[in-house]
Formats: sequence, C-alpha cells, structure tokens
Amino acid sequence: MKSIGVIAEYNPFHNGHAYQLAHIRQQLSADVIVVVMSGNFLQRGEPAAYDKWTRATWALQSGADLVIELPVAYSVQSADYFAQGGIQILEALGVAGINFGVESGSAAEFIMAADWFVNHEQEIEAILQEEYCGESYPQRLADAVRTLHPTFPLDMTQPNNTLGFSYCKQLIKQASTMTVTTLERKDAGYHQSTLDPQKAIASATAIRQGLITNSNLVDRFLPPTVVQSIKQHQLATWACWWPMLQYQITVSTEEQLAAIYEMPAGLPRKLKYVAAESSSFIEFVEALLEKHTTRVKIQRLCLYILLELTDDMIKEVFCDPIPLHILGFTSAGKNFLNEQKHHVSNPLLANINQQTASYWAQDIKAGNIYRLGLGLNVPKQDFTRHPVIL
Repeated sequence: MKSIGVIAEYNPFHNGHAYQLAHIRQQLSADVIVVVMSGNFLQRGEPAAYDKWTRATWALQSGADLVIELPVAYSVQSADYFAQGGIQILEALGVAGINFGVESGSAAEFIMAADWFVNHEQEIEAILQEEYCGESYPQRLADAVRTLHPTFPLDMTQPNNTLGFSYCKQLIKQASTMTVTTLERKDAGYHQSTLDPQKAIASATAIRQGLITNSNLVDRFLPPTVVQSIKQHQLATWACWWPMLQYQITVSTEEQLAAIYEMPAGLPRKLKYVAAESSSFIEFVEALLEKHTTRVKIQRLCLYILLELTDDMIKEVFCDPIPLHILGFTSAGKNFLNEQKHHVSNPLLANINQQTASYWAQDIKAGNIYRLGLGLNVPKQDFTRHPVIL
C-alpha cells in the first residue's frame, strides 16, 4: 500500500488543495493519502476560519484517506517547529513519502539544499545574529545562505519554498527514509489578495477575504461540497476572540505575561497599555507593529496569550511523543491504520475521553476557547467527538 503524506491547514479547503490530492492519487499512484492538518489555531497566528472537523471532512470528501490533527503546540509555530510536528506524525505512522507545494525547485534540489543547510546551521545562525536593517526573517535567511553558498538552488523568500525546505530539514534531522515529491504552485501566489475570475485556483488569503466581504466570486475557487458546507457554518476571524484576548491581557500581571512562550523582554507592560486603549484586534496589532516586528509574530504571540501557552508547557510537549488524534478516515485510511497501528508507539487517539484526556490537555483547552469565541455555535471539539468516516 503506497502511502503519501501532506501537511496542511485547509483554511479553507480550495481547488488548489483538491488539485494536489488528485495529483498525488493519479500521478504519484498513491493508494492512501495521509493528511496532517492543523486544528483550530494556525501557523500564521490566526484562528481557523472553520473548525477542524469541518475542514477534515472537506479533505476526506476531496481525496484524503486519513486526517490526523497537528497538536496546537506545533500548529501555532514558525515553519521549523510546524514542520517538526508534521514530519514526526508522518514518521510515527510509517508514511512512505511526502508531497508539498512549491513556487519553484525540484525535490532533489530541496533535499540537497536542506542537507547542506543542516551541516552549516551554526555558521548560518551566527550570521543571523548580526545586526540587520529592517529585513524580514525570510530575506535575512536567504541573504545568510547566499553569503555561504552563492549558488544555493532555492528561492528562500517564497513562503511555500520556505515551508517545504523546513520539511526537508526535518526529514534529514530525523534520519527519515520518506521520499519527497514537489508540486509547483498553480495559478495563484501565496500572498495574492484578490480573486481572479479568469482562473479556477486562488490563494487561501484571497478566498478568506472574499468570504469576509461576501464576494460572489468565492464559489468559483472551492469544490462544490465546500461551497454547500460553508453556507451552514459561521466564518471565524480574530475579531471573535478579541474580547477574550483583551480580558486575558488585562487580568494578567506583567510577571504572568512574561512567562508566555516567546514573550519579548519588556513587552508585557506595553501589551497591557495597548490592550486597554484598543477598540479592536486590528487596532491592537497595528499599535504593536514596529520596524523589526512582523504582523505574524504579533498574532502568534496573541495566540500564546489567549491559550496561556508558557515556555515550560511548550518544552514539556516537545519532550513527549506526539499523540495521534484521528479526525477522520475512509476505508483505505482505516485499512492503512490497521496495518500500521501495531508498529505505532505514539498514543493513538480515536476519541477523547477521561482515560485519554491527559494526552490532549492543551488541545482540549484550545478547542473550548475556540467554541467560546464563536458563541458555542460549533459542536464540542474533542469530548464526545469520533472520527469522521467516509
């Protein structure tokens, strides 16, 4: 049984994602497609537009065979930690290969570049520690790499390339035997913010913006099953959680805020002042933007505060095997699980109950917070939920 994995968010699931799954099935001859998907909070520091069970269902309806949740401690991280969690899950399940989208570059180039990077990581880090003049981290990284390797084969300023590169670094660090295949991004760039009616694929960013503005173009870029489903679900944005975040910052002491994961020194006092003076999440983030601070970094920090994720909590999670929480499967996915489960040493969670809750504590809390932000208009996210079966 040939298995190929994908690490994704599906926020929301669109035609580009369907194109990738079809490519894996038809061109790569996969018997089973395993998706590791973020839960309700995402890598760019945002709540998911739709809950994890809805998004897992869309994936299964469009070609995935097994959907496993990426725990929140990994899903709300920068590319390297996000990739670390995803690759560890695919490895734990014994998945044979991984496929990911790129702006450019072959699988061989990604592997060779990642192998070189891992062997020169200390030198690259030393360059990154030097003072810089307002460049983004991807640009600084690209510059550092070019300093040591002028003919480096990848464009590291492109977001899909950056994420795919992180996957390959993790494969090398974990001594993985997984094969790598790439798929060039089609029609739309990652940061494209508008919908082009002449095309059938758009970026998730443009689609989310279209959903917010009720654009009549959005349906064109989504599979029919997703179009119908979206009409029955509330669209989630950061605004839904702004009162909770504002409250959390207000009632926390500066010392409590200082313990939050990746909290910069000296920022807690400013956070409390800005939160008290801001009338919306957008206004809050704008007031915190500085020359060397990106919007994504601020949004991630906001999630860490909202979810009360501390340095100690993250370190503890990283020391333990990742639980494998099953969100859904098809008959092929079930057969794959039955074949692999005797070789899986990680906790395998088909449902969350009192006996298994200790493995999933942070994610249970995250699910409860997600529901509260939506006024309890989505079902319970962990307790009482069983895998979606198609």
